[in-house]
Amino acid sequence: YPGISGTVLKNIFFGRIDELERLESVLISRQNPSPVLLTGMRRVGKSSLLHKFHSKHSSAVRGGAVTIYLSLAERKAYLADENHSVSKVMWDAIKRPFVKNINTRDHNYELANKLRTSAEKNGENIKNLVNGCFDEESLTDTLIDFTQVLLDLLGTNYSRVVLLIDEAEALVAPFQASEKKKIELEQMFHSLREVNQQSGATGLLLCGSHHINLFAEDYRMAFFGGCEQMKLTGIVEYEEAKQMIAPGRVRDWVQFEKSAIEYAIEICAGMPLWMWYIGALTTHAVKGGKATISDVKRAVELLVSDEKIFFTPVKTLQPLEFEISLEPNREFSYLWLLLYKLAAATATIDRSAPRLSFLDRDLLALDTEQAWLDRLSRLSELKIIVPNGKNFYSFIVPIFAEAFRAPHLIETFRVEEQKVS
Repeated sequence: YPGISGTVLKNIFFGRIDELERLESVLISRQNPSPVLLTGMRRVGKSSLLHKFHSKHSSAVRGGAVTIYLSLAERKAYLADENHSVSKVMWDAIKRPFVKNINTRDHNYELANKLRTSAEKNGENIKNLVNGCFDEESLTDTLIDFTQVLLDLLGTNYSRVVLLIDEAEALVAPFQASEKKKIELEQMFHSLREVNQQSGATGLLLCGSHHINLFAEDYRMAFFGGCEQMKLTGIVEYEEAKQMIAPGRVRDWVQFEKSAIEYAIEICAGMPLWMWYIGALTTHAVKGGKATISDVKRAVELLVSDEKIFFTPVKTLQPLEFEISLEPNREFSYLWLLLYKLAAATATIDRSAPRLSFLDRDLLALDTEQAWLDRLSRLSELKIIVPNGKNFYSFIVPIFAEAFRAPHLIETFRVEEQKVS
């Protein structure tokens, strides 16, 4: 079960064939690539998909197109800083592998090393060539010149550079910071759109959580209106998910019943990490023989409990809490309380709850009914819950509800309640 190691997984990738083919078609094969917007909940496998795609095009040995992977995760503070323009922060992230000394673990090491060698053969310096692309007044011109510099160094076999921009939900920071930063963000998106319209040599992909939708609607005309949208969900196809829950290497000892695998897929909504965790916990408990639904249910209980297990898992609610942590002011606490109440009103068997059962006196003492209804809509937009008929709601990923119902979470509930009371 490689997913329990707690390290970044390389060369271990299951499924997503359709998604990889779509990226290949839109970003590589088309004469004029469309910008791609890839969204999905944290831990659903967005970055793994990008790394798999990047691994095919990152080394600059095949010709045609080359990809550059970058993450905005560590630039959130700079993006919101009044002293740094959004466009300049974006440019600094893009150029970094080519102007800094990077090690072999960097995702762009092979490309950067090849470009550096090629520049030196021409009596030039890659750092000076890349820095010379910067136009303070135009990110569009900067990126077009940057692409041309790279293609010139790569040779005639190459015709496109594709930027894979991960953790793009960091762009929520300037959107929420001030009107000045909002304008900067809009200008940056206008520049990206112009790059796409003016140059078929530059491909663009933005990847992030559903929080991207927070500004995507506002900037639809600036950039997002012409995007190819990909919404990544869990791996629910049986044969693919089975490889994570019951991999071939354990089948000589533990044989998962089909119903047990189907239950694990359902309760995890196909989220790869949780399927690895539950498969590992079930196998560890059973040790030999048949693994049944009861065994999988016990593994779920262990995973969401406060009990120590034989590996250190990511906190089950971490992806969900990450999504709501990007909300402004005290909304994290309000949303957390609402989700706790919704989970408490559901059960493993009946996973939907009527609105009247979880919008109780505790919540209504803290805010108005309309405010809570607005939050329900927000949670639906974030793809955390889904309406099931009129006034009924359930978690899209059922294991989150199981985690909220764990007894030790009552203490967290009281803490969040105190923050807003």
